[in-house]
Amino acid sequence: MKKHLSLIFFFAALASTKAQNDFSFYHMGDYVTQTQNLSPVYLPKNSFTFGTAANIGGSVHSNLLLSDVWVSDGNALKIDFDRLNAVAQEENTFNADLSTSLLMLSLKTRKGSISLFANIRSTVNWTFGKDFTRIGAQGFSDSFALSNDKIAVTAYSEVGIGFTRTFLDNRLAVGLRLKALHGFSHGQTKEKAAFSIDIDPLTSAWNVQASNATIQTSGLALAEDELLLFTDNKGFGMDIGATYAATDKLTLELAVNDIGSIHWTQDVRNYILEDTAGSSFQGANLNAEGSIEEELEAALNEVIGTQETTASFKSQLATRTFVSARYQLSPKNALVAAFFKNSHSLVTQTPSYSLGYQRTLQKTTYGILARTGGAQENIYIGANAMLRLGFLQLYAATDNVASLFGKVEEVHGGSLRFGLNVVFGYKKWLPKE
Repeated sequence: MKKHLSLIFFFAALASTKAQNDFSFYHMGDYVTQTQNLSPVYLPKNSFTFGTAANIGGSVHSNLLLSDVWVSDGNALKIDFDRLNAVAQEENTFNADLSTSLLMLSLKTRKGSISLFANIRSTVNWTFGKDFTRIGAQGFSDSFALSNDKIAVTAYSEVGIGFTRTFLDNRLAVGLRLKALHGFSHGQTKEKAAFSIDIDPLTSAWNVQASNATIQTSGLALAEDELLLFTDNKGFGMDIGATYAATDKLTLELAVNDIGSIHWTQDVRNYILEDTAGSSFQGANLNAEGSIEEELEAALNEVIGTQETTASFKSQLATRTFVSARYQLSPKNALVAAFFKNSHSLVTQTPSYSLGYQRTLQKTTYGILARTGGAQENIYIGANAMLRLGFLQLYAATDNVASLFGKVEEVHGGSLRFGLNVVFGYKKWLPKE
C-alpha cells in the first residue's frame, strides 16, 4: 500500500510543470528544420542543414495555475491541497511535451528533402477530478470515485529518417517520418480503470468497488545507471502529413505526429488492486502492534487484495494532429490559421486554435499570433523569429509572450523553443527581392 500511495503522489507532483501546443513554432514552417517534429512535410529554404544539440523546447499547459498548487509558508514552497481543492473544477487537465534534439541533418532534393534525426522526448497527459483534490485536502472522510482520473507519463528516445516528396507540379507535398523508439521510463493508469469507495455516514464502513485498477510502470526506479539512448524497451512510431496548394495563394496542410507504441519489458512494476463489485471494509485495529500503514494495508488486502507483477505491457504514444491553412498575401507576407489536437489512448485534450501573421525576408522570418482553446479559453499572444548570420541560423518561438515576462506562478502555461543550426546554400532556394 505504501508503494501504491507513493506512486500516486509521485504523479501528483508532476502538476508543478504545466503544458500547451507549439503554434508559433509550427507557423515557421520550412524555414527551421526542427519544425519537422510538428509537421513531417519539409521543403527547406537551404541546401543543407546541420542541427546542433543546442535545440531545446517544450510546451506546457493546465487549467490550473502553479500558485493554485504551490504556496510559500515564508521559508519554502509547499503543496496546499486546501487551496487546490477550492479552485479545482469537476474535470482538470494537464498536458506537457518536452524535447531535446540530439541531431538533425536535412538535405534538400530536387523534389523534396531527406532528413536524419535523433531526439529525446518526454510527455505527460493527466486528467483528474474534484474527488482527487478533495482527498488531498480532507482525507478519506467522504465517498469518492476516481473512475475518470487518468494519467500517462513517458520518456523515450527516437531515432529516424524523414522523407518529403512533391507531386502534381509541386502543388502536392507528402511527408513521412519513420522512428525507432527506446523507452527510458513510463507510468500510466490502465485503460478503463475505475476505483470508488462509498462511506456509510453512520457506521463509517467502506464499500469498495474496483475494476482494472492498475498502475503500470517501467524504469521508475531511476537508479545510478547512466541514461542510454537505446534500451530494451523498444517501439516504432511514425509521422505523416501532406500540404496542398489549393490556389496560388492558399495552401492547406494536415500533419499527424507520433503514431506508434513502445513495448515495456525493462524494470517493469505493475501495482494492481483486484476487481471487486462491492467489498465491505469495517476498519482496522489501530491499537495493534505495528504501524498504522501496516494495519491498513493488511485490512485492505483482506477486502480487495493487492499484488505486484512484472508482466510486460505496451503503451501508445500521445498523438498530435495539426490542420492549417496559409494564405499568401504577397511574396513576403502570409496569414496562417491552425487547429491542434493532442490525444492519447487514456486522455484526450480539448482542441486549440491559432491565427497568425508571418513575414519572410532574405535572411529572416518572424511572426505574431493569437491562440486560444485547450484547457481553458483565454486568448494568448505568441511570437517567433529566425535570423541567419552567415552560415549560422538562430531561432526562437513562444506561444505566450506574457509568460516570459510575468510571474511563473500566475500563468496557465505556454511554450518555448529555441536553437542554433548550421545552414548552407540558403540564397539558392529563395526568390530574389
